[in-house]
Amino acid sequence: MLSGASPAFVLGTVQIGMTYGATNAHDAPADGREVLAAAARAGVQMLDTAQAYGRSEEIIGQVLGENPDWQFSIISKISPDVDHRDRGAVLVACQESVRQLGQPLYGCMYHDPAVVYDWNDGAGAGLRDAQDAGLTQRIGVSVYTQDQFRQALESDGIDIIQAPFNLLDRGLETSGLMDKAIAAGCEVHVRSVFLQGLLLADPLKTPERLAFMQPWLQGVRDICRLNGVNPLTASVGYVRQRFPDVRLVIGCDDGMQLQRNLALFEDEALPDKFISMIRNLETPPDIVVNPALWPRAAT
Repeated sequence: MLSGASPAFVLGTVQIGMTYGATNAHDAPADGREVLAAAARAGVQMLDTAQAYGRSEEIIGQVLGENPDWQFSIISKISPDVDHRDRGAVLVACQESVRQLGQPLYGCMYHDPAVVYDWNDGAGAGLRDAQDAGLTQRIGVSVYTQDQFRQALESDGIDIIQAPFNLLDRGLETSGLMDKAIAAGCEVHVRSVFLQGLLLADPLKTPERLAFMQPWLQGVRDICRLNGVNPLTASVGYVRQRFPDVRLVIGCDDGMQLQRNLALFEDEALPDKFISMIRNLETPPDIVVNPALWPRAAT
């Protein structure tokens, strides 16, 4: 494996196991073999997956088993269906991820953000058992809200947190929580830097069910245009400049898209004016930045 990719880049693998994204035109999962081969060639160091990502764990384990020279650190997340208060069940779930992937984990997190409120009352015990057993180096939780993030920082033993952050969803910045986590030595991984692709697409082509988001998306697009900045570059560059110690979880549909995403980590610094204008944006309501609250697509 090469060593060219930024260590801040984490390859999200939800697309390998299932279709994903509000603007995804593909009607089938990405080719896991192609994506992982491209990642190995590029020197990507870390993968992010989950038990709830369809066949993602299974496919990753199969492909890596066939290509032992491809070395990745892997983070996975326990299915929300697992009883987090049952230490044995949590340990078994973590063991299953290790079995599927064919290697111990770098990090194991709860996928259900509500579990963070029970962490100190027993929910953390199962993951600590997994950590003690050598199944994972780090343990934590994937969260959505600032309150959940704050609770994670106050929970014993959590040393990795995944949370959304993007040009519209900057609550962890404005609240000071991101700085607090970094100062405490907690590893932070941010997801949804493109807001499921909506920050990259033409706001006028926003899916009808998400039409209420158009003014917010257009506001970001206008700031990009005024500063001569590509929305793709802006989305990654803002996080990198504001929080250099944070890792970014970014998925892809194919090797070409992976290369494009990796190149974003080599771009020049964004203009100070752009940074200032983004920081002065009005805070959107939760329904704009939290995909869990979006109206579901018709089936």
